[in-house]
Amino acid sequence: MSTRSLPFDEALTEAEATRNRLRFLLEASTVLGSSLEFDDSLRRLARLVAATMADVCVVDVVEPNGTLRRAAAAHTDPDRRGLVERLVGPAVEPDPTSPVARVVASGEPVAVPALTEDEARALGDGSDMGFRSSLSLPLAARGRILGVATLISTRDERPIGPLEVELALDLSRRAALAADNARLYGERTRVARALQASLLPRELPEVPGFQVAARYHAAGEGNEVGGDFYDLFDTGDGGWAVVIGDVCGKGPEAAAVTGQARYTVRAAAMRQRRPSRILDTLNEALRVQRDDARFCTVSFVRMKLTTAGARLTVACGGHPPPVILRTDGRVDSVGNPGTLLGVFPDPELDDVLADLGPGDALIMYTDGVIGTPSKGKVMTEERVAGMLAPLGGRSATEIAELLEHAVLEFQGGTLRDDVAILVLRAVG
Repeated sequence: MSTRSLPFDEALTEAEATRNRLRFLLEASTVLGSSLEFDDSLRRLARLVAATMADVCVVDVVEPNGTLRRAAAAHTDPDRRGLVERLVGPAVEPDPTSPVARVVASGEPVAVPALTEDEARALGDGSDMGFRSSLSLPLAARGRILGVATLISTRDERPIGPLEVELALDLSRRAALAADNARLYGERTRVARALQASLLPRELPEVPGFQVAARYHAAGEGNEVGGDFYDLFDTGDGGWAVVIGDVCGKGPEAAAVTGQARYTVRAAAMRQRRPSRILDTLNEALRVQRDDARFCTVSFVRMKLTTAGARLTVACGGHPPPVILRTDGRVDSVGNPGTLLGVFPDPELDDVLADLGPGDALIMYTDGVIGTPSKGKVMTEERVAGMLAPLGGRSATEIAELLEHAVLEFQGGTLRDDVAILVLRAVG
């Protein structure tokens, strides 16, 4: 059996074409994979196709209810880009005879060498853009059709031929995988944010005679659940519980410990009065009910309201002690650091008393505020005290915002650990 040898020039041309094709697909994969937002990845696909393979590219997404949403549209002519971008719109019931609907139904490409008026109109040619021929390709990934990419020619002299079909099929497979990765990332981020929100108070309660403010930042990617938490609630006996804590690690496992810690503290505070005993109850619950060696640090403050402010009882389980910012700018640390919770059977937990007078502010924060190095420096409790001193007499909101800003600025805008700040200021 003999094989036909290509002439040298023809073989060279074919090799060059193959190399260009591979180069294009490599660049396309880089472009498509550079976004983790679903619709943005589809817009990148439309622009890429309109710049290289067709006059127009539109991308339709299959919604969960079976409708089609035009998510992206691009034109090779800069003067017509605004016109074609108007094709992007809300989900609609698909015309079952349209090329896009046929692709969704069959999962196979549909080429239309000469579009009828109805077919052109179904693709969005309602402004006399001159759609002549089209190629609709499934965007399929992980066993499901995410949508359809349609390449459209507006010129009879530029039909969509076999080479464009082969290249477009390869591109559509890469685009579908990149878009599905973005979709999964977005879903994971949405779930993480919902979980994070469930671990923090939906809104802080009003404490008679006090201003209240909180700030929270989770470090890392948006789909990671942070381990810091805070809480503020009425204990039902004329007192208030103020809690802030930090669970080691991130993700669902840390979230489970955070939820357990927050609600164990709430339950214990209804039966116990001394903060040290409440934290001891939490310590025992973590040791008995968990076997993953995760621990947490917590500061618990019991506030008994007075006519002038409040009497505080403070206990810390391995957590940075709260500070009191006096109206004259003095900063007093309250409480002993104690032992972290969930590891040792008999943690060191002390109750320390302090008074909060008119204009004084109780400030609690997690260790994302201190201990994190940045540019060769470390944020220490002394640095925090220096930042707080000029804020004496400011409102709770101002104190929380300014401390938050100072921490972010110190770390160069990129947090290396979660940050939670809770401020209560007595106003009488």
